[in-house]
Amino acid sequence: MDCYDFSARRWSQHGTTLQRGIDANWLSAIDPVTGKVYVAMPGAQLQEWDPATEVWTLRTVSKRPHINGTMFVDPKRNRLVIFDKVSGNAELGWYDLAQTGMLTFYSQSSSLAGQTKLLSGYRHGFV
Repeated sequence: MDCYDFSARRWSQHGTTLQRGIDANWLSAIDPVTGKVYVAMPGAQLQEWDPATEVWTLRTVSKRPHINGTMFVDPKRNRLVIFDKVSGNAELGWYDLAQTGMLTFYSQSSSLAGQTKLLSGYRHGFV
């Protein structure tokens, strides 16, 4: 993974992802407590990078890709929260980061009610 060091004003290589390739649809988030980086890929993989060890770990292989969305870490609940589109439908869900091994995706799509225009937009979460 290439990282930019703002204080040194340069790029540096840190670890190698499990899945290579360039895709604008990758989602990423940083855990503000642990510093770990989470990357969700269109190929339905969720990977975790630990900056302390510079090691990538596969956290899930899912039948549903995470694309056209955004994600963040909720440090209070220790969850990786994702807003994205699946087959043109908006979806809200999360992974429980306290879980060990492969993670399970918990979807809240069925409980979305009321105004959901923000969730049905393209690349929601970016302003």
